Amino acid sequence: MVKYAWILGVAMAMTLCACTGGRSSNRDSGVMLMDGGPGTDAPLRDSGPRLDTGGGGGCTLGATGGLMGMCFPRCSAATATAVDACTTAACEQMAVAADTTASITLTIEGMSLTLDCQACFNVQFNTCIIEACPTEFNAYVACDDATPGMCMTQQTALSSCMTMQMATIQPCAQARVPLCFAGG
Repeated sequence: MVKYAWILGVAMAMTLCACTGGRSSNRDSGVMLMDGGPGTDAPLRDSGPRLDTGGGGGCTLGATGGLMGMCFPRCSAATATAVDACTTAACEQMAVAADTTASITLTIEGMSLTLDCQACFNVQFNTCIIEACPTEFNAYVACDDATPGMCMTQQTALSSCMTMQMATIQPCAQARVPLCFAGG
């Protein structure tokens, strides 16, 4: 879990650092994420196979495209407003963590995941990173970090890839993350 928190934290910080003064909203959701300026994002589409999601009540995780179906919304409109008012990644993370929307349990490949606002946000953001940097992401997650510092090579490679692929990761996150919010 710490690895995923590091990945999300780095991605959000990199997204903020890439700002040139603009913020864009996707699909009139009201949710705005820090980005490199105004842009137009294509609607989420997924034609790939779905993983077995078990007890999510119609909530699925596409082979590409992140969460789909009955997964949404997992965050309230009030949280969307709070995120929109934020000017830092830390503020966005606190707003998402404070959301009280009911969660569901999603089973993916035998693992249960409590899908709440934070998890929805993380899954949607991380699927963008996985698609942009699959080799580096998988190497970092697979690394045995029982000994401090053992995964620095993999962490550096992933961070470098995320920097190089930010032009791909940003619009992906701007299309997927707002789906977690009511009205998104």
